[in-house]
Amino acid sequence: MDNYIYQILLRQVKRWYPNKPINWIINKHFKESLHPNYKWKWTFTNPNTNSQVDRMSWIKIKYSRCIKYKATPYDSEYDKYLENRYYMTPFQYLYK
Repeated sequence: MDNYIYQILLRQVKRWYPNKPINWIINKHFKESLHPNYKWKWTFTNPNTNSQVDRMSWIKIKYSRCIKYKATPYDSEYDKYLENRYYMTPFQYLYK
């Protein structure tokens, strides 16, 4: 996915500067990453604001917690459990 995004960005930047050579475009828009944990030399950078596009591989996947196996709304034993889950925020679902 990272390579695909890179190709799309490069194609778009070539449209912005049709009369400039590719080396000029790369030097202007593809710089070393400012991310504290990753040093990547081909990070797309906005030259005006110095903001960068993160790579997809840098994003950590967080999985939500599954519901208990036997918990159903028809079983009164799990009423309290389901009520607590109903009022949780999406952020709480991930980390609780």
